[in-house]
Amino acid sequence: MAILQTVIRNDSLALSGNSPRARPILAQVQPLHLVNNRVPDVIEGPPLPPGYFAIGLKELLYLRHNNRPFFTQNDSLFLIQQGLNKQKGLLDSTRFAPNDLTYNRSLSVYREIYGLSLPIFSQDSLRAYMQVDHYCRHMCGGGTGLLLVKKNGQWHVVGKEGTWVE
Repeated sequence: MAILQTVIRNDSLALSGNSPRARPILAQVQPLHLVNNRVPDVIEGPPLPPGYFAIGLKELLYLRHNNRPFFTQNDSLFLIQQGLNKQKGLLDSTRFAPNDLTYNRSLSVYREIYGLSLPIFSQDSLRAYMQVDHYCRHMCGGGTGLLLVKKNGQWHVVGKEGTWVE
């Protein structure tokens, strides 16, 4: 998927098993869950764990880029339909160096790894939102939500926002 390659390049994810800074990406790409934005009277249960890629529909519709809504009301039904998709994706291993992908989420094997969500697209497929998580052994991980725009057939990251920090 071209959009995932853009994210990997833009975020300068330290890939390539030949580098001492190498941090593999989880080969399995997780769906992005749309969650209810209703704030309960009493907080029930712990917050969503890292690796559970999620955003509320209202939050998604309130995202802004260049002082304009990133997604429109016309996109809302299309976004909901994509949010119902619970299928996971798999990165194409032929596009990566041998040690750049891992199927093992265990931090006992790797000091640090990245995880990616599947993107969620606008109805015209020219705007997308996805999340990137960085996991590490010593409580130093974090997540980032990315706004992407397709111009002249190429995806570009046009906005970033933290989603969680450990």
